[in-house]
Amino acid sequence: MIKKLSVFSIFMILVLALSACGPSATTAPEVEEPATEVPAAEPTTEMPAIEPTAEAPAKEAEPYILRVGVSQSISSLNPVFSILASEGRVFRMVYEYMFLLNLESKYEPYLAESWTTSEDGKTWVYQIHNESIFHDGTPLTAEDVAYSLMLYKSREDSAAYGQAQFFESVTATGDYEVTIVLTDPLPNLADKLANLPILPKHIWESLGTGDDLKNFTNAEMIGSGPFKFTEFKKGEFVRMTANKEHWLYPPNIDEVIYQEFTNEDAELQALLTGQIDAVMSIPLTAYNTVKNTENVAILAGLPATPHVADIILNGIDPANCPEDYKSTCGGHPALRDVEVRKALNYATDKQKIIDVNLMGLADPGVTLVPSGTEWFNTEVQDYLFDIAKANEILDNAGYKDTDGDGVRQMPDGTNPLIFDVNFETDCNTCPREAELMTETYTQIGVQLVVAAMEGDALIDFCNPRFEHDIILWGWVGEPDPDFMLSIATTAQIVGWNSESGYSNPEYDALYDQQAVEMDHDKRLELVWQMQEILVRDVVYIIPYYDQYVYAVRTDKYEGWPLEYKMVYPDYMKTFATIKPIQ
Repeated sequence: MIKKLSVFSIFMILVLALSACGPSATTAPEVEEPATEVPAAEPTTEMPAIEPTAEAPAKEAEPYILRVGVSQSISSLNPVFSILASEGRVFRMVYEYMFLLNLESKYEPYLAESWTTSEDGKTWVYQIHNESIFHDGTPLTAEDVAYSLMLYKSREDSAAYGQAQFFESVTATGDYEVTIVLTDPLPNLADKLANLPILPKHIWESLGTGDDLKNFTNAEMIGSGPFKFTEFKKGEFVRMTANKEHWLYPPNIDEVIYQEFTNEDAELQALLTGQIDAVMSIPLTAYNTVKNTENVAILAGLPATPHVADIILNGIDPANCPEDYKSTCGGHPALRDVEVRKALNYATDKQKIIDVNLMGLADPGVTLVPSGTEWFNTEVQDYLFDIAKANEILDNAGYKDTDGDGVRQMPDGTNPLIFDVNFETDCNTCPREAELMTETYTQIGVQLVVAAMEGDALIDFCNPRFEHDIILWGWVGEPDPDFMLSIATTAQIVGWNSESGYSNPEYDALYDQQAVEMDHDKRLELVWQMQEILVRDVVYIIPYYDQYVYAVRTDKYEGWPLEYKMVYPDYMKTFATIKPIQ
């Protein structure tokens, strides 16, 4: 699904991506902060005390509050326009979905109880569970499912539109029966449905599909999931209270608090001293320290949701710039030249970035489709690190250092190859990655100007404005390759997910074909062809596919999924199954 993330801050990188681009504070609604103040126990800049809410069940002892350290802020609480991984994490706790991604990287039924499909693969009839209740006491019925799925399709500028665009109609054909008619057969419908939270129709329908919908802050966030949204303070924390009556995953704990940290060292110390119970990422320099700490366990391995780090190159054709931004859209013109992009790829020392930044806990990247699955094209050839080859390409393409200052110019003698490099302020690994890029790019006559930006501003800067040159970011994808492939389509230039402005009719046509190809082998062939094009045209430089590494305390709670090979800390079921140690 579309959980963009900046891969970088969640997993040694943050994603993310959800990434890179999407709605910003200027294009997405501001989230109203509740008036309730959080009383602090003792003054501290990194770990403000958060008292239990009035909603917590009355207990003789203190309520069991699971505190989780995170590093990515929340921009929007509106699921229709949300794009960040930090937001999707909250939605999965508060809302229910038709399907759920599990720790084996497969989709399991959630609201969907059973289903049938027509011979042509276009009509699906789902029976949904009849025990689901919204947090305001209203039963969840087929009407809510039908309304929600069509709402996501109603706005083509929504990040969720890519999941819903194939719905021709979704109707309630019974109190707990939903009929989905597709425009085309889909080989991955469960993947789509697993990323679209079911909203309460009685709250959302009055908004329509216009500006009221886009500006809706969803400050109270009524869902039907295992946790109730309780309190949010932007830049500090999100608090959720257990829904003990949930029909499938009633939690054994009383509250979950996602505690935001801007300093990874402070976050780590909070874990080691027991102030928080889990962290979504750990500094890799502290890996051995954490591993050898009593009552702390590290969970590391292949992610159930694939992570792709990317070096985004803005090669947008000015003719494709969004109408409202044509006067400023477009990065350095040299980046529109595929030969320049090839040279930069050859000059990127991916293995050194992995060794220095990630302690070797990653694989060199090639395409937007991560390795480790059948969808990854094992035959595509990457641009292996080769400074001499990079210089040769630029020489042959006419990029010369005519004034002898060490920086090449465009073939017409203008515009020296000086590129801005931006990344999120909370990306822990990006500064060093940018340094390593600067070291090697300098050797081919390219100068980098490096600067961090706040996440909200960077999203808008990237898309819809396309004012960047190079951005270090990343994506959290899904096991199915459809979404990751979609971000390079022309349609996503105005669909919020394009970062490079890439537009290629051949690629677009292949994407449309694979999206509806029901024959698995034929679809696999199409997906492999698309990866060949992405690498040929250097739409991205993919430095690595990282492992997921996070840590939990084992002295207060038990039931962490330590035995799984796949790692998925956002797995909603985990938070519903861990138990306090009595």
